Amino acid sequence: MNFIISIGLSFLFLLQGFTISLKDFIQIGDMVEHVAFHADTYGDSFEIFLSKHYGELKEEHTTDNHEEEEDHEKLPFSHHSNIQNFIVFVILLNDFSSTKVISEPASSSIFFYTETYSSIRESKIFQPPRVA
Repeated sequence: MNFIISIGLSFLFLLQGFTISLKDFIQIGDMVEHVAFHADTYGDSFEIFLSKHYGELKEEHTTDNHEEEEDHEKLPFSHHSNIQNFIVFVILLNDFSSTKVISEPASSSIFFYTETYSSIRESKIFQPPRVA
């Protein structure tokens, strides 16, 4: 069971590293429709479609086809996010060598301890009922 949980968490961390979200999986249907549109209109294969939308032909395709801009925004894995994480770990090595000063009180006080403990059994309220 622990093995399955660790594999699942590892897969979750991997997906988060690629910045893949649930929205991307929902938009896969829009991508299938757009692939079919490219196949019918331009005669593109799936490899050319990937190159036009995610690869080296992306800039050329976006400048030539402004009318498809709304469809391109609906495609999965096309969101651009700039995530920067900075982890700062600072070790301060300060050697504060000070002498320990022991101060004595100016006047000595006298303590009187009074016991605050009382038994419940001594109270008459918490006694068992008595037979009359």
